[in-house]
Amino acid sequence: MHTNKLGGGVQALLYTMVHHERLITVEEIARAVGCEPPTIYEYLNAKPIIPVAVLKAVFERTADPRLKRALEPAGWRLVPDDQVVETAHDIEADLGDVHIAAGALHQAVREARAANSDGGGEITIRELDGLEKQANEVERQLADVRAHLKELRAETESRQTARLAVPGKQAVASIRGVD
Repeated sequence: MHTNKLGGGVQALLYTMVHHERLITVEEIARAVGCEPPTIYEYLNAKPIIPVAVLKAVFERTADPRLKRALEPAGWRLVPDDQVVETAHDIEADLGDVHIAAGALHQAVREARAANSDGGGEITIRELDGLEKQANEVERQLADVRAHLKELRAETESRQTARLAVPGKQAVASIRGVD
């Protein structure tokens, strides 16, 4: 179960929403999360870590702007599950691989140009062969990133097209230019 260590302020807000403002009941949250009401009472009263499922259940049912503000750090925004792109590839990790390969190439160039290298500061044919292999690895890693970006674009455009095609709903965005 995913958890959120916001505790404190969010916990106090949830407590207020349930017990004072009566915007949602403990029973409603428990049903939505799939647990017993005493578990929800523990989260509201004592447990410092609130499961994401509890936060999601409360927000989905109340759309309370205070909860939204507490859950959206600067530069972030909450989005519905159907708008989240789940990709099998971690582009950031792939970019790290590009960085590592480029760093290895950079180091190999420095070593080949060093005065104590095989060529005495001049790059030899054997060293050039090695540098070309390392440059090819940089290109291969970058090609992986490009392929993953292309896949992500296709998934995103497909999802946005599907959102526009919901019967009975007004189109909410164009296929291109959606943030």
